[in-house]
Amino acid sequence: MAPSTLTGIDEDIVELVRRAQHGDRDAFAQIYDRYVGEIFGFVMNRVRQRETAEDLTGDVFMRAFRRLPDFEWKGVDIGAWIMTIARNRVADHFRSFSTRLERASDDIRHDVEVRGTDAPERIAEGRELARRLGRALERLSDVHREVIIDVLWPGTSVRRSSPTVPMPAARALETATRTSS
Repeated sequence: MAPSTLTGIDEDIVELVRRAQHGDRDAFAQIYDRYVGEIFGFVMNRVRQRETAEDLTGDVFMRAFRRLPDFEWKGVDIGAWIMTIARNRVADHFRSFSTRLERASDDIRHDVEVRGTDAPERIAEGRELARRLGRALERLSDVHREVIIDVLWPGTSVRRSSPTVPMPAARALETATRTSS
């Protein structure tokens, strides 16, 4: 749809988009300023952790900036297009979280098999433990969940997260254990 046939869309936004599509970074900065609050609010409402929401919001606008040359008017404000990017990015974030839980389950299964105990009941116990851990992590606050994932994940250490997380890893693990029972 050509900008001249757009109805109901703020002419200033149409002009900003046109300029931004031609490389005007200031125009894109103005688009950012206009929509960042709404996008951040949406993302924050979904992920419930400020730092993660800030990171995801920044990523949403980076993706919008890179894809802007391909943007075409579909009769709605560009904010709807940016919101679609935000919804997809939040979904990607949670899919990634689920993948990390699946990997943890695989690690538990692998640990059981490496110890030479590949009896079906031991493997089933490992799988059940992984499911319980996943359910417990889902019930934790974001801070507790981040401690468990960041600190107790293979290849990470307490030292990595302790300056940024306001609680000891042991307390977060204790909370996870209590909530999973």
